[in-house]
Amino acid sequence: MLRRRRPLRAPGLMLLLGGVLGELGLLPAQQLDLGALHIGKEPESISVVDGDFRVIETENGTRHVEVSPHPLTESGALFGKTLKGDAGVAASFIASLRGRSCPRFGIGLHGISGHRIRVVPSADRIELLFQEELIATAPFDWQSGVECRLELHARRIETAGKGADSSWLLEAFAWSSPNPRPGQPQLSIAIDQDIPARGKASIWATPYSGLPIRVSAIESTSGAVADNAGQEISPEK
Repeated sequence: MLRRRRPLRAPGLMLLLGGVLGELGLLPAQQLDLGALHIGKEPESISVVDGDFRVIETENGTRHVEVSPHPLTESGALFGKTLKGDAGVAASFIASLRGRSCPRFGIGLHGISGHRIRVVPSADRIELLFQEELIATAPFDWQSGVECRLELHARRIETAGKGADSSWLLEAFAWSSPNPRPGQPQLSIAIDQDIPARGKASIWATPYSGLPIRVSAIESTSGAVADNAGQEISPEK
């Protein structure tokens, strides 16, 4: 049974300019500096919504934020500065299945109830949510134990007859290492609604398999994002 979320705590910030999103021209970018955090401790630079988050270091010296399966909950954390309007978020995840039990993980924009994409291996797809309600899906072939990179971008667009900044374009990318970043988003959907867009970026992980989920290369960006022409996917009915 999933546990209720706990109250937010004020985060400390340890952020770097640049990162992958910065290289894509989505500046300014903020990257969680795992090298500056204490191993075995909850990162001071994130604000935990629920769950157990700890910094670990693997044998090859790589650091991750590890999400514990104990207790089992929809673990989530906010990070970085408050994003307003056009924004992007990205993170890399390593998760594994055990038997028939699969993990679930994702990233989000504009606070706890903002837009979120998540990988759902049990359904072989990625999902786009808003205010925790499912609005669109796309097929995705997740691989157990292999690093999976997620990106989510949101930007205001003009709708015919309604003028500029009257709607939103959401674009989501997901791919597994060592594959390159897809040239087109797996999800690209226009939302004809002027919705609130203010809040921090987030990471989410639910270790249903009973095995920890590792997160790294966590970054966000504020400002205009590139126009990636993708196949529009109809909202879920």
